[in-house]
Amino acid sequence: HFLKNKNRKNAASTLKIYPNIVCQYEKASKKYNYQKTARIISYLRDYDLKSKGLNNVSATQGELLKELIFKILH
Repeated sequence: HFLKNKNRKNAASTLKIYPNIVCQYEKASKKYNYQKTARIISYLRDYDLKSKGLNNVSATQGELLKELIFKILH
């Protein structure tokens, strides 16, 4: 989201990925803006802690995964 020069070669070099993968990043950046991306990362942190037992007394791993996927998609 914050690259100044967004051509594929520069993006691949900056992100240290193969140039043929940049198109997938471009598609994702169009679907998920910066704010939504930051929110999803926050969800991942929260559910990682819940999966380790913090702030979770009874939800199973499967239930946590379903909740996480729902939050990411909606």
